[in-house]
Amino acid sequence: MIRSISLTLFLLPLFNCLLALTTSSMNTITIRKSLTTLTEGLTYSSESDYPFEILDWGKLKEAAIKEHIAGLHATSSAPEQVPVDAFFKKYIHNLELSGDPDMNKLVLRYKKLRDFLADKSLHIQLWRCGKIQVGIYFVVSSQDGNLVVLKTTAIET
Repeated sequence: MIRSISLTLFLLPLFNCLLALTTSSMNTITIRKSLTTLTEGLTYSSESDYPFEILDWGKLKEAAIKEHIAGLHATSSAPEQVPVDAFFKKYIHNLELSGDPDMNKLVLRYKKLRDFLADKSLHIQLWRCGKIQVGIYFVVSSQDGNLVVLKTTAIET
């Protein structure tokens, strides 16, 4: 009993230190750098290939995100929020079905991107807006209160 208490008292500061390092690394700069590395040369393929863009929306309030996205599109289609997991699950599954070795490399890159977004962001939302040319926005809230956005486009006819 005394051993486990001593071990707990020893490990608790270490754990708190590691936790502080982890949470402090989720600032805007780190998120942008990581997303830049993960998406360099990566495209999202639908009926066309579009690159990923990294945008900084500053300290835009969460309630204004939908309106901001709507303002970026000249369509009457309202932005809709969709589950992040569903996006990656469907896209990765489609890549895996091809059996092409080049597609398998893309699968690994998309899994790394998915894992980063799942592990490193405090809060993430996925929004879609448009009918044929659909804007896809991964909105990541960083620890310092800024919104970092990973944007791409899908063509859906």
